[in-house]
This record gives sequence, C-alpha cells and structure tokens, in this order.
Amino acid sequence: MKNYLKKWGLADSLTFELDVQKLDFAKLLRERVDIGMVSGTFGLSESFQYSPNRFIGQVGSDGFKIRRRHGVVLQKNNTAIAIGKFKEKKDKLIVETEVTSIHEVTVIFYGIVLAIVLQFILIAAMFASASNILVFPLMLMPVFLIAFVYPFFMMKHQTRTMKHDLEKEFQFLQQKINTNS
Repeated sequence: MKNYLKKWGLADSLTFELDVQKLDFAKLLRERVDIGMVSGTFGLSESFQYSPNRFIGQVGSDGFKIRRRHGVVLQKNNTAIAIGKFKEKKDKLIVETEVTSIHEVTVIFYGIVLAIVLQFILIAAMFASASNILVFPLMLMPVFLIAFVYPFFMMKHQTRTMKHDLEKEFQFLQQKINTNS
C-alpha cells in the first residue's frame, strides 16, 4: 500500500544526515513543536490560538510525530503527518522520516463521498427512463471530479509542502545548534 501511495505522491520518505548530537537535536525540535494531537480530528480552536511554533505533535528522544499547525485561512491547513526516527552513526545524526497525507479522516471522507455518489447513481437508475439513463451519470461527472480529484491533488501538494517544511526546519535547527556550540 505504501508503494502505491509513494507512486501517486501521497506519501514520501526522507532521510536527513545532520552534523549534530541526537539529544541536542531532539531537545531543540521539542522546543519548536507544540504538544498536541497529530492524527484524527484536529481541534477547531487551534486556528485561533497563537503560537510561534509551526508544528504540533510529539517529540521524544528517539523520534517524532508532527504535523503543521492549522491556520485560519484554509490554504494554510496541511493535514500531512510526518513520523521520524533518530539514529546516530558515528558523529552524525540520521533522521529517517515518512510523510503521508492519508490518515483516518481522509479515509472516512472518501468513504462518505463514495457512498453519496453511489446513492445518487442508484436513485437515478431507479427513477430514470431508458432514454435518459446516461444523462445523469454525465451530470454527476463534475461532482465526481470535484469530490475525488481535487482532494487527491490537494493531498499531493500537502505531502510536498510538509517535505519542504521539514527540510527547511531541520536545516535551521542544525544551523542553530552549530552557532550555539
């Protein structure tokens, strides 16, 4: 399943090699991440709470599970989740990260939309005459495209955005640790 998600751009793997100590990096990342819920439904009040931190989640000494903080503007909402593990090899820190946009809420959303579309098709088949049975599916095509294709490309974009944000954040943390040393 993960191979298909990676092929479609809904998941990605990253590996960062940093010249920092594991505990220093975990401590600094913990300071830059607010403690909060990562998966499931996201809090509505989160959009109205101010914090200088861009991420919410949990950070431990062995890894992390984070997502972007939601903003008031819909375009800032990124539901992609990053799960990473810290490993030390010699004097380098290796951060292995999985970024994915598919989670419980997405599966529920697609299930509900599919049920609604199938319900409309069944109702149309029951009440349509033989001459206009093909008209209703053609009318549903734009709804299908909006309901299925737009979220697909949105999740693809969210995965790329989270990947880019993590690259910038980890580079910033490495520079901050190196300047403090």
